[in-house]
Amino acid sequence: FFVDEKVDYAVLEVGLGGRLDATNVVWPELSVVTTVELEHTEILGGTLEKILNEKLGIVKEGVPVLIGFQSEEGYKIIAEKLEGKTQVFYIGKMLKNLELDEAGFDLARIKNAKVAFGALKLLLGSVDAGIFQKVFNNFKLVGRFDVREKDGKLMVLDMAHTENSMLNLIDALQRRFSDKGFVFLVSIMKNKQVEAMLRVISGVASR
Repeated sequence: FFVDEKVDYAVLEVGLGGRLDATNVVWPELSVVTTVELEHTEILGGTLEKILNEKLGIVKEGVPVLIGFQSEEGYKIIAEKLEGKTQVFYIGKMLKNLELDEAGFDLARIKNAKVAFGALKLLLGSVDAGIFQKVFNNFKLVGRFDVREKDGKLMVLDMAHTENSMLNLIDALQRRFSDKGFVFLVSIMKNKQVEAMLRVISGVASR
């Protein structure tokens, strides 16, 4: 389909893990590893190292790979597993001088934007920071810090489903609505980090 449409670039999201994913039939211009957490442990393994074994299966010989923001342990494991490989780029080192106006935005959005900027820079050589800032300011995705109003009351819909993404959600709520009390209606699949996520919520929930 992408070939028929003659697209300049197609962004393919890996389904689950990476090593055995169907997207491996494509030889990419660039591979990107976003933040890796303890998720889908029943399939990918119960430790960060096992999960990263699967995730890093998208790294191809001779293809640049961009490593997004990781935990300290994650960075250490990735550095060991990719030792000796060329064209490995770490977002923190790569974008030390990016001046993005981050006021009013949550950490998850800021981090994702920086990874997107880094990917564009690797692909295109240069990026118009002004155009990128406009896109960053206006970007909306249904279910991701999705602010709506109903009968004069504000609702925020969010699909956070890990402890880290829940921390990002709370950070965003407190930045954007510092004068509000929060009532949570929560639905979590039982194979997720339920207790950890509820602990995060309980710290700020009025109900």
